[in-house]
Amino acid sequence: GIVAAAPLLGGVPVAALVGVMLLVCQSTFSWSSLRVLRKIPRLDAAIIALVSFITVKDDLAKAVVAGTVASALGFAWKQSTK
Repeated sequence: GIVAAAPLLGGVPVAALVGVMLLVCQSTFSWSSLRVLRKIPRLDAAIIALVSFITVKDDLAKAVVAGTVASALGFAWKQSTK
């Protein structure tokens, strides 16, 4: 399996792996979902942007925590201003 092929895989340039990853992302992303951003509340769009940014900058675990906290604070704000 993968462990047996480790020496061979170690010779693959990182740039090639990044290129493959970007092609997979481009082909699997639902580009039509970007139209939804105009129809959802601004707070939700901001949370999506925040989680996406933190995922790219740091990692997914930190992004999930930040998104959960931001959503909870946003919900509390909406409930308190009604």
